[in-house]
Amino acid sequence: MRGSRPCAPCDGSARRTRSLSGLLALVLLVSASRAPAQPADLASEQPPPQAPVDDGVISTIEVTAAPIEEATRDQSAFATVVQIRDQPAEGQTLTDVLDDSVGVQVRRFGGLGDFATVSIRGSSPGQVRIYLDGVPLTRARSETVNLADLPLDQLDRVEVYRGVSPLAVSASALGGVVNLVTRTPSDEPSFSLIAGGGSFGTRKVSSTASMAGGPWSGFVAASYLGSEGDFSFRDDNGTPENPNDDETVDRENNHFDAFEGLAKVQYAYDGGETFTALQEVFTNDQGVPGIGAFQSENANLRELRSLTYLRYRDEQVGSRPLALTGTGFFVFEKQDFRDLQGEIGLGNQATSNRTYVGGAGVEGEYLYGLHEIVGRLDLIGELFSPKEKLADEPNGPNQSRITLNSAIGDTFGLFGDRLILQPSFRYEFVHDDFSGSIGPGGALTGEAGGGDEHLFTPRLGVSVVAMP
Repeated sequence: MRGSRPCAPCDGSARRTRSLSGLLALVLLVSASRAPAQPADLASEQPPPQAPVDDGVISTIEVTAAPIEEATRDQSAFATVVQIRDQPAEGQTLTDVLDDSVGVQVRRFGGLGDFATVSIRGSSPGQVRIYLDGVPLTRARSETVNLADLPLDQLDRVEVYRGVSPLAVSASALGGVVNLVTRTPSDEPSFSLIAGGGSFGTRKVSSTASMAGGPWSGFVAASYLGSEGDFSFRDDNGTPENPNDDETVDRENNHFDAFEGLAKVQYAYDGGETFTALQEVFTNDQGVPGIGAFQSENANLRELRSLTYLRYRDEQVGSRPLALTGTGFFVFEKQDFRDLQGEIGLGNQATSNRTYVGGAGVEGEYLYGLHEIVGRLDLIGELFSPKEKLADEPNGPNQSRITLNSAIGDTFGLFGDRLILQPSFRYEFVHDDFSGSIGPGGALTGEAGGGDEHLFTPRLGVSVVAMP
């Protein structure tokens, strides 16, 4: 069960929303960085040239710099790249960043730290896949990902693909793809610290550090975000047509404490190969307050996510124009929900659900004349193991999914790259094994099911540059 919290009346929610805007009213920012300015940051390190004067007319000198947004690998995709490296100082969350993106709709089921979903171009949240550095975060048991559980301070950028999924990810999605790209260790040592607070007991601390020495480089980040969420709202006592029993009360059991930690280490070989190891950990402990007229006092949800991946990339295999990337990953997720007084839903509940996901994939890029041919192969296994501690038979039934993905595509340009063509084809084999479901009170209901699916996704992307 997710920790979605029903909204309080609108006047209280509005006050709650403003807690984030005042999160960094008092900000402590300590930053130490000796990284030199790069050409992408400054057009030139030389003093700007003086404009010559001719008969009293000042001629124009045009200075250009690299764009702030980085292009995506899929040149014909409807995609947006949102830079994040400067966002944490503004006190934003990933929910706020995605809500400002074109074609993206975010739905919040509460205020800061509460359950939030994303849809693209009117799709349902379950039709959007979310990745962290290409590692899938969308699960078979619940296609909807809670945005409140995802990091922001540790990210370098967010890639939003609207529509058909690019070959850079391991599975297709009907609505679109959101890929969270973590920061890369910098060549020069750097350190930053942000701390602040706001209304309703809101507090935030975020710290990042990056260093390099020889072929080794590393990046470490940790952040904490919490709030009491005890805003006031008008309680109608469950009788909206009778104003005589209305009263102003404080939101109860609405606190949360979320911690996110990330460590990333890279080793660069002399031949251009790079080895990357990443470990990310997320924990959250929050109350589940219930509806406005019947607030709970003790219902609680605890979450844990551990994501690990190892990645090897060779920019050029031997003397051939071939680049290879291999990734292996493992994700463990745990959700514990306790409602021993039956304040939420039907009856007393104490569940402990675990999810195990492991996979490996390889991707190759080959240059052949005017063509850039990309191919990938991925194998992913997922196991969902629920547990109802109050039931006579607390364990099971387990549910599993195995996915095999293969894809190939080409990118080539015509007329001086004024016309870009990107044909691609993706095949996915999905095997599901569902041994039933758990009903009210922990009773096993339903029959075993599942089956195999063969999914084919052909695509042709076209990009035309009408004018320079």
